[in-house]
Amino acid sequence: MLDQIIGAQTRTNPDATEIIIRCRTAAKTAYDAISEYPIRITIVARESTP
Repeated sequence: MLDQIIGAQTRTNPDATEIIIRCRTAAKTAYDAISEYPIRITIVARESTP
């Protein structure tokens, strides 16, 4: 899901320098994966995940 969000945003906004994702929850793997992208990504989750 993260790959789809990042891909769609970078295609529609190629000059973006940061993407902020607001969501209800996010898995630890999503937080780990954001370092693999060449753009700065911030995940803001309402509920904490274990």
